[in-house]
Amino acid sequence: MNVSVILGVFVCVAGLVMNSLSTSVFLRQDWRKNTVTVTLLSLTVSDICVLAWSLLYYSSDPLIATASSHGVDLGPIQVYFFTWPRSMFYDISSCTTVLVSLERCLCVVLPLKVNSLLTPRRVKMLLFLVWSLGVATYIPVFASQFLVWKQDPFANTTVLTVALTSYRLKVETAHNIFNTLFLQTACQITVVVNTAILTSGLNRSTKFQNDSSNMSTAREFTVSSTAVLTTVLLARPATPEDSYENTIWGAKQ
Repeated sequence: MNVSVILGVFVCVAGLVMNSLSTSVFLRQDWRKNTVTVTLLSLTVSDICVLAWSLLYYSSDPLIATASSHGVDLGPIQVYFFTWPRSMFYDISSCTTVLVSLERCLCVVLPLKVNSLLTPRRVKMLLFLVWSLGVATYIPVFASQFLVWKQDPFANTTVLTVALTSYRLKVETAHNIFNTLFLQTACQITVVVNTAILTSGLNRSTKFQNDSSNMSTAREFTVSSTAVLTTVLLARPATPEDSYENTIWGAKQ
């Protein structure tokens, strides 16, 4: 078995366990009325979906050779059922992360108005729009491919694989431009800007801490460092690697 597959399975399992624990903690809190909790709960759920579909992908990877001997072209099927849904949930997680960073930023910039701006009802509507739009942008992708039995001239047998519609190339081109390039870039820039504003606001607040200045400065520095570190981890480059592989695979069909 490939080392990357073993490492991928380990990371997915560990992530699923940790996110499941986080979900149980959020559900025990008053998430229906707390905007921070409901946003983090939504982010945790989308991350669980990303990890779950990634685990399915890695787990099925060693079965490609076995499936081929039984008339199943597992590679394209993996892309159809595992890679694309994983990308969909990743986009939802990215947009939810933007909402989390915006919420934290407003807490520092507008501490007296944040509760009136981001009410529980508004936050739930925003989360609903994030999930709805995230799913909607992938409907054309799923609709432009389908399972089919295809004759393999080399093996002289019929195999189960995935076929593409005539408009698939246009659909995937539009998807790559919007989701892979524009959406991910916009999300990362927004998170970085929000974190920069948050860090600047925390640093300015230290100037007004006259009493216990050393302790306050240390606390603010810790919060700022944590915010910057979180941004670095979240701003992972979103390359169109999977989409490029999917396009090449589709062109060969």
